[in-house]
Amino acid sequence: MDINQEKIIFANGDSFTFGDELEHPFGSAWPAKLSELLRRQVINFARPGAANNRIVETTKNFINDLEKTNAFRFIYDMDFVLIQWSSYLRLGPKETVPRNIVYREKEEEYLLDKYFVQVAEMQDYLDSRRIPYLMFNAFDNEKAIPQSNSKFKDLVDDKYFIGWPDKAVVNWVYGLPHGTKGHPLEEAHIRIAEIVHDNIRTKLRVS
Repeated sequence: MDINQEKIIFANGDSFTFGDELEHPFGSAWPAKLSELLRRQVINFARPGAANNRIVETTKNFINDLEKTNAFRFIYDMDFVLIQWSSYLRLGPKETVPRNIVYREKEEEYLLDKYFVQVAEMQDYLDSRRIPYLMFNAFDNEKAIPQSNSKFKDLVDDKYFIGWPDKAVVNWVYGLPHGTKGHPLEEAHIRIAEIVHDNIRTKLRVS
């Protein structure tokens, strides 16, 4: 396959993007399938169990390091970024809910507020660097977002968000084979890649 090595696409997320339960994750997960469709290099930075704070920080760190490298000599050109958000309920290793959040309902409200702020922060960061992007959810968020009255909800720009607010990967591949832990298998990853590819063409105008 003839791939343009100078144009890279960065994908980040949790196990749904990593390719958990696939025999060969880096060759069969949807970022690899998307690479075949676009004939561009897609870097898959996702990790199983990743919380949204990891997704934000590792994306920023990768782009910051890339900018430092390219300040001295041209290596790669960042084409665009793909972010698959994890469940708003998932906390990272060093994350905690404030002690004054006592009740479960209040805890979930707090975590959903935090999710909206994280998405907006990531969007602002990418916009400030004029890096095109697409975002979408894996699970949980698509159930909570539509009924949320959070004051932070309007911070999110849904223009480049696939399926906002009530669609996610789990909806896209419903009925296709999944592993015992519920992750999509290869046929479903092909379908995810096709959906992302269609949105890249329509939303980002990239063929």
